[in-house]
Amino acid sequence: MINAIQIFVSVIRFFPLWVMLVVKQRLLNDEEAKKFNEDIRYFGKRFFPLLAQRPFYVMMLYRRLGKWSKLLRPWCGSYMLFVRDKDVMSLDGGVYLDHPHGTRVGAVSIGRDLQLKHNVTIGNSDGQFPTIGDNVFCGCGSCILGGIHVGNNVVIGANAVVVRDVPDDAVVVGNPARIVRLRGERVDIALT
Repeated sequence: MINAIQIFVSVIRFFPLWVMLVVKQRLLNDEEAKKFNEDIRYFGKRFFPLLAQRPFYVMMLYRRLGKWSKLLRPWCGSYMLFVRDKDVMSLDGGVYLDHPHGTRVGAVSIGRDLQLKHNVTIGNSDGQFPTIGDNVFCGCGSCILGGIHVGNNVVIGANAVVVRDVPDDAVVVGNPARIVRLRGERVDIALT
């Protein structure tokens, strides 16, 4: 049985979000925060359509609810994953998303057998998107940004920020990213 303290703690978890929203809307005049009110006016009391159309709210709600979020998952789905328009992006197949929480995928093309962990960002910089080769692994929190080319058989380490071309058969780590293994040999090469 749920006791009163657990209910109180669950309600209190939403209070900082409400305070932050009010400060951003009224004091900072933040346009993005004002969109929340527009969404509430548009969707009214239709809670689930709001969550279906705005996946960011689902993630925020799940994080605040903690273990209680499991009750909503059959209706609202899992954590969010943003994928660029499939008509613009070429996808060869074999994409494996181990834990797609907070992952964004936007590329010119993606080769076969791409593996992504959570919080990975593959996206644009100055309006240009990357091209990803075959057999690429992206660790947790890694970022691949801009009009670059990531070669075949590449491993991108956790939290690596890649903004330059990566050759085939490389292991890349760090921020800024460096090649630490190339064609099986240990190296230390800055991406240029």
